[in-house]
Amino acid sequence: MELSEAVTIAIIVSGFALLGSVVASGVQVYKWLTGEKKKVDTETDVDSVEAALILLNQYKIEFEGMKQKNEILDKKFTDGEIEWQKKFDKLSGEYTQMQSELSLFKDWAQRLVFQIQAYGEVPVPMIKKDYSKIKRNGDQPS
Repeated sequence: MELSEAVTIAIIVSGFALLGSVVASGVQVYKWLTGEKKKVDTETDVDSVEAALILLNQYKIEFEGMKQKNEILDKKFTDGEIEWQKKFDKLSGEYTQMQSELSLFKDWAQRLVFQIQAYGEVPVPMIKKDYSKIKRNGDQPS
């Protein structure tokens, strides 16, 4: 074998060795990058899950607060409803009592008119007031 052939073979072998080294390095870099990518993806997924859990906990706290406020408002509404029912029942009773007293006054007034007429006198005529014109505080209209 001649020197030039030996050099050529050495160059070819060196080229294949260099190519093999580059390919092996490329494979190692690819494995490292894909491993890192998977690690980054996993970390990103974990971070996303943690962020979602934090938001979920915040929403849960807000929901519980709204639920408590709703329960308080429901109780106030129910208590107010009961209070108004009591006031209505009281006023209804007072109205019934006033109607009964009014009936007694009408009967009494009719008997007085009859007595006055029995003595030969003319009773003073009743003058009806227009109560729609009376102000709320009881003042007479001017």
